Amino acid sequence: RCPVETCDWTGMILQLEVHMRECMVLIVPCPNECISQDTGDYCRTERRYLQEHLTELCLLRQVNCNYCSVEITAIDMNTHLSECVELCIECPNGCDTELIKRRDVTRHMSTECGLQLVACVYSLYGCEAVLERREREQHERELCHVHCRLTQEFYVGRVEEMKRVQDRQAEMIHCLERDNLRLKQDVTSALSFLKTPSHGKLVWRLNGVKKRIATREESYSDPIYVGLYKCQARINWCNEVAGVKCIGVYIHVMQGEWDGRLDWPLLYTATFSLKNNLFKNANHTKRIEVSKEIMKTNGDLFVRPNYTR
Repeated sequence: RCPVETCDWTGMILQLEVHMRECMVLIVPCPNECISQDTGDYCRTERRYLQEHLTELCLLRQVNCNYCSVEITAIDMNTHLSECVELCIECPNGCDTELIKRRDVTRHMSTECGLQLVACVYSLYGCEAVLERREREQHERELCHVHCRLTQEFYVGRVEEMKRVQDRQAEMIHCLERDNLRLKQDVTSALSFLKTPSHGKLVWRLNGVKKRIATREESYSDPIYVGLYKCQARINWCNEVAGVKCIGVYIHVMQGEWDGRLDWPLLYTATFSLKNNLFKNANHTKRIEVSKEIMKTNGDLFVRPNYTR
């Protein structure tokens, strides 16, 4: 006899195993391992109802959406229907349009819906009205004179703005032309300096040397240009180096008109020749090159001057 109480089968014990594989009232689990929403356990049913369960009741069965035909798990159908683009729904604004497919809602709202709030077509010209689409035509008809005035004021303002832009552009062009002319003048002036035969050379005649030494008065030469750098010579008549009295000769960089266009610090080679007209053998020549080593101790003498020396 079948061990299932509701089954009437009887037979030989050797046939029992075969019967149990076919018994229609035997409780069997769902092959999809779905879970009952009522008990929270795996679903089980009599074998005779299993096919009905798999085709109509199982939450994990695969079904097709009635609107877009996409295959989806039955338990996810409600979520899918809330997003399905082919499902017909009412207008979000509640207008009297028939049901529309969800994929067409955006187009309907932006071009058709009479209850959708829209701006006046003259908003570009200053009209601030926001009204339902079905009211816009009446609004434009009733306020035609206002829209004409706003349009006129808008284009008058644009013309004035364009005129201001043209004035600013003309002023910029004038400034550029003026700067270009000044630059040409500077270049011409600089070239004339560079072509001067005595450019970069200073012949400095000094009288009364004994008196200058006695009074310890420093002497300054007239300015000269070395390249485009403005310089000046200075003599210290009572200098002392390592306990030895001597005459100190210096070159100072002065403020010049081309300082803003020059490279700093100034690196150059200077030759000093001291000639004594009374004693021929007392002449002395010294050549000094301003190098990076000198810059370390006397760098402030060769940078761009920011005050009058």
